Amino acid sequence: MRITRHVSSIYIGEEALMHPGGTNLYLAGDRDLALIDTGDTGTYARDKVVASLARRKGAKLREVFITHGHHDHIGGAGPIKEATGAEVRAHPYIADGSLKDVGALPLHDGQVVKVGENEFEFIHTPGHSVAHFCIFYRNDKVLFSGDTILGIGTATVRDLAAYMGSLERLLACDARVICPGHGPVIRNPQEKIREYIAHRRLRENQVLAALAQGPRTSRQ
Repeated sequence: MRITRHVSSIYIGEEALMHPGGTNLYLAGDRDLALIDTGDTGTYARDKVVASLARRKGAKLREVFITHGHHDHIGGAGPIKEATGAEVRAHPYIADGSLKDVGALPLHDGQVVKVGENEFEFIHTPGHSVAHFCIFYRNDKVLFSGDTILGIGTATVRDLAAYMGSLERLLACDARVICPGHGPVIRNPQEKIREYIAHRRLRENQVLAALAQGPRTSRQ
């Protein structure tokens, strides 16, 4: 599905409780392309990517960018690299760990990678996972949010303080569209990010209100 002039989505239909709306991969660029995330282990995602590339006459996949290290985002990295010859880039923790055998290159906060005439800025956004990047595609002002922001529901969070900081940081990003790892595209980025912040603050206040009534165990 075409989202902007230079961005299209590749839908991986694996609807599940933890993956509301299925899983999305994205191709960004014109003749020189970047792929954001790779789907799960196996060849299904690879075949869909190869088919999408074939429809873009004269285009070449140059880079594969990983938002974070959960299996539904990195599983297809090896098969896709083998099929296309594209470089794979990820957070150093992932590049040196689960994607070491793929020869992944490390990314760093604030780094800008050029793919042809396309510029991609990497924003470290811990919270859902410690090694999570959101990727800002400067040309079309598209934010690829991985699992930090979803198109449906809210994200699971491992570190709430870090996550709130990540959301505040994304507010400063001049995005026109958010392309999430799961669920539909978000056309009101600022409103959605503020909605996420308000939701988490509500949950924190509910916990504090419960604790104000006296000590509680986790189960209570």
